[in-house]
Amino acid sequence: MRKKLVYVGGSKGGTGKSMVCMALVDYFRKAFPKDTLLLVETDTSNPDVGRLYKNTSGIIVQGIPLGEDDTGWMDLVDEIDSTKAQHVLINSMAASNLGVQMQGTLLDQNVGNGNLDVIFKVFWVMNRNKDSVTLLRSFMDTMKSAVVYPVLNLYFGKEGEFSFYHTNEDLHEIISQRGGCQLTFPNLNDLIADKFYTDEVTIEKLPKGLKLGMRTVLERWLRVVKETFDVVFKNVEDKEAVE
Repeated sequence: MRKKLVYVGGSKGGTGKSMVCMALVDYFRKAFPKDTLLLVETDTSNPDVGRLYKNTSGIIVQGIPLGEDDTGWMDLVDEIDSTKAQHVLINSMAASNLGVQMQGTLLDQNVGNGNLDVIFKVFWVMNRNKDSVTLLRSFMDTMKSAVVYPVLNLYFGKEGEFSFYHTNEDLHEIISQRGGCQLTFPNLNDLIADKFYTDEVTIEKLPKGLKLGMRTVLERWLRVVKETFDVVFKNVEDKEAVE
């Protein structure tokens, strides 16, 4: 079975990449409980997701800075190639677009030519600003082998309010031609979401410290998150792994 390579991007801070990445870790642990996940933190100065899972069974946390220099990108390619983990999840740092433009082809060409035998998927987490669309275009110009899923983070508003994204119909066509589609990521009540960071606890462990009302809201949110991610991972190429 081919490895799954999942890149969580957005190229800027303040889009909710960390929350989406944590939700993906939780999803993988539940959907593929016997598998190993390699979690790559590219912001080694603030590995906000990796620090929560560094001592978790079944998860390997590796810090690899991906900047404008090619060293980190070489390390990333080698790590993906050599790891025994069935899934690789990359939590990209903020302001990563220049590094991707300059060195991202090191990854993309090795996926495209089959040197890395992986299923390459990108979750591009977006707010309602124009930058989210502009940076997505730039990313896709470099990462041509990736199946891209724009993730409209509903923390920033209703799905119909992402006007900059919705009016770029040519971008939608390119995304569709490469096998991707739009996703919406549900908003989580701030009182619950804040606990991930203040208590430094994973999604899996958080319910133990919540009262019934909060726990019920979290469970409802997780059901919607699962339905969203199932769109990506319960397709033909991944079906045998999930069912």
